[in-house]
Amino acid sequence: MSKELYDKLMIKHRKAIGDSMAAGHVDPTAPENYDQQGCMIRFTMRERTFLQFYDEYGTIDTQKLQRKTQPRRTIISTGDHISELAARIKSHGGIYHPILTRPIQIGVCEPIEHGHHRPEAWDTIYQNKPIPRFALAEEMLEEIIDEDGNETYVVADKIPYRREHARSIPNPPSENLPYNMEDVSLQLQTALGLDPTLDDRKDASEKLTLKVLSSWMDERFPNQFNAPSVRGKILAKYMRGLTSHQILPYKHKVTQEANLKKMGWDDNRDNFLDWYDENAKALQACITYRTGAEVLNRLAWNLISAYHDPSDERLDEWIKDGCDSLRFLVEVESNSTKFKPQVTHLKKEQKAILDEVHKTNSILTKCNVPFQIKEILLPKQLTHKKDVTRVVDVAKDKAKRDKAAAAKLAATIKKTKDERAQARAAQGHLNGLDQNHIH
Repeated sequence: MSKELYDKLMIKHRKAIGDSMAAGHVDPTAPENYDQQGCMIRFTMRERTFLQFYDEYGTIDTQKLQRKTQPRRTIISTGDHISELAARIKSHGGIYHPILTRPIQIGVCEPIEHGHHRPEAWDTIYQNKPIPRFALAEEMLEEIIDEDGNETYVVADKIPYRREHARSIPNPPSENLPYNMEDVSLQLQTALGLDPTLDDRKDASEKLTLKVLSSWMDERFPNQFNAPSVRGKILAKYMRGLTSHQILPYKHKVTQEANLKKMGWDDNRDNFLDWYDENAKALQACITYRTGAEVLNRLAWNLISAYHDPSDERLDEWIKDGCDSLRFLVEVESNSTKFKPQVTHLKKEQKAILDEVHKTNSILTKCNVPFQIKEILLPKQLTHKKDVTRVVDVAKDKAKRDKAAAAKLAATIKKTKDERAQARAAQGHLNGLDQNHIH
């Protein structure tokens, strides 16, 4: 039954490869390119062989791509990494291997299955130009070889689980960036969400045991985390529910500009004091928050100096135009071992940013500078659904904080009064006892 399906899929598969090679690309399934997409197209799980197929080759607008989660807690796409990748693409005159996507339905963004960083790098060179891509067929088959060596094909089971495994194969840990326990915990969480049995290693209702975990890790991480004690720590971390979430691309120009545009801010990025949004009558800047007074040190002092320097005329025209606002895109530095990829930690860091913003506004007032930070754009930095890109109205945030502080102070005063009243009552009671004792 599935031999006919196999033949049908192979016709499209071979045509897609032929079309891509005619466009100047190499065959990604050839043996010399096996570590690229070839290892995803034909792969083995628990001594069973599975096949995926290209449905078509073509190009796609990068804005229509959906960045799927990767098998790491951290999506490694720092500015340096993207720059290096962009340089290779430019020197090659394009990309050797088209990205791989999986269409969900016509008109809907296509999730990236392989080549997550290439669109970011591509956009730095070829803005508004579609990127080459293979579209993956929805079907997946299992290849079965009988005792006589004859090949037969059946529709694969647990396709989402097997597809997630296939995505991890071309992304082995590098020598300078090995997987850590957070990465393993994330992959384990994803795998159990797709298949609670972990490919029939346990019953769906059964608790995860170290034996089952070890069997899964032997397949997923054959060269790492082999010590039982380490695997025990991974299991304990998962059972405590401490699995972190993935970090989105860090500090990348295209990503920042997309966030600015999404929120209706001027996206023609420039240096601070040279970047002015005429519509909003506001000076803009992008900043990475590390620790300490980042906003104050890196931006406010430059503004104070420019305003009070008679020879610096950059602000004069804008002040005459009625400009008195500052607005910043501020992202927490996530490319650091100190950053915890958890929503609670990110919210704590963002609160620290706003603390600093309020302090900076106070200093600007005291320095007689007619500017105030009016808005802060906090971009989405984790894949978790509770983390979203948002713009904070600084004045409203301060009013909210002042109200909360006033309520806390009132509660403290009331508590103090109640405690004093109780103390007086107790003292009166003791005095009465003393009087009774005297009599």
